[in-house]
Amino acid sequence: MQQLSMSAGLGMGFSISPMLIQSQRIIKMSNEELADHIKKALSENPFLQEKKQTVSGRSMPGYFYPVTTFSSGKANKTTVIEKCVASQESLYEYLLKQLSFNYSAHSREYSTGDLLLSGLDKNGYMPESVIAYSRQLYGSDLTSRVTKKLQSFDPPGICAGNVIESLLIQLNGAEKHDLAKTIIKNHLHRLKWRNFKKIANLEHVSVSKVIDSVSIIAGLEPKPARNFRSSMENKFITPDVTVRRKPSGMHSESSGGTDDFEIIIDNETVPTVVIDRYYQTIHEAAPSPSLTEYFNKMEKQALNLISSLKYRKDNLLKTTFRLLKYQRDFFLNGPKYIKPLTLIEFSRRENIGESSLSRLLNSKYIQTEWGVMPLRYFFSLKVNEKSGGVSSTYVKELVRDFVEKDRGISDKDIAAELKKHEIFIARRTVAKYRKKLEILSLYER
Repeated sequence: MQQLSMSAGLGMGFSISPMLIQSQRIIKMSNEELADHIKKALSENPFLQEKKQTVSGRSMPGYFYPVTTFSSGKANKTTVIEKCVASQESLYEYLLKQLSFNYSAHSREYSTGDLLLSGLDKNGYMPESVIAYSRQLYGSDLTSRVTKKLQSFDPPGICAGNVIESLLIQLNGAEKHDLAKTIIKNHLHRLKWRNFKKIANLEHVSVSKVIDSVSIIAGLEPKPARNFRSSMENKFITPDVTVRRKPSGMHSESSGGTDDFEIIIDNETVPTVVIDRYYQTIHEAAPSPSLTEYFNKMEKQALNLISSLKYRKDNLLKTTFRLLKYQRDFFLNGPKYIKPLTLIEFSRRENIGESSLSRLLNSKYIQTEWGVMPLRYFFSLKVNEKSGGVSSTYVKELVRDFVEKDRGISDKDIAAELKKHEIFIARRTVAKYRKKLEILSLYER
């Protein structure tokens, strides 16, 4: 699939084939994006034909059929995805266009930017784990340089590490607002309670100056991706892949492997395309060289698309199978049993290219007995060795449980409860996990 050719002349370099470029684009598309791409290709290429799916009533190893609604019959488990995706241009697509204006698609800068953009969270912030991963792949200097460039993109404040950094980026290049910047850096938590007098006393300025600066801050956007998220109302998506237990009697509970699960690739959302034999026939009898050239071009494009679709599907299946094997305890018992796993660790263990894995995980969802989640959900860091190397995802689930049981529990109390589970993390780390879970602070609850 990955065909690299070397050309010699005044210099020596690599040229990437159009087929490889297409495969890389297709592998990171979501189901909805891919379905639109295929529909466009069907309307433009006469050599492509949609193959209607036929569904058997049986489920056999290695047999994949269109995903239908799955109900486990167990309480407190999400079984149908009703997450919305933007019918308009996504944030990732919008930023990728800006990236292409600044770097060649074959450059290391572009690859670095693509990786960083694919890891943005829903608010448009750049998680530290994504930065760390990029540093390992492309080096600290290149990652820092590209990150700075990304932070100059629209919408303002995008790709910052947190809300403070995002607000400060939005003030850069504008008039000098030293007091506003100081308030953002040191007093953002006081703005929530409108404690302007306290800020004025600490900064030795008048309250009116504080209020003027606060009005400037109020005009900034704390969540740069907000407008892209708010448009996600018109279109529903289905999971790219489903993992579920086989019916009782079809597996051995003590097998310890993956035989008691089945993996189902969604073939319903994404049309299956084949070569139209009619056009192949008239291609062979083309009456003119120009028509022959056109047919050759269309047939090659059709074959390349079919090959790229197979490449995406095969890699999605293999990666899901490997995740199922490694995270078997999660699939059997739920989120609290997820193991820590990094992208680099997984890619090396399974001999998968880090960049290819990152592209594959982009915008992909998996339906499990325990809910629908991004494939990236299965990758999380160890909390610390002192805590036995448990995953951060496991700790977040514990934090969620503690708050659900006691709405009056503080971050300090949560840290104490975690200590009883031999998980030793600071109160500020608890606060970080709580915010990621979108759980309000004790005062706000």
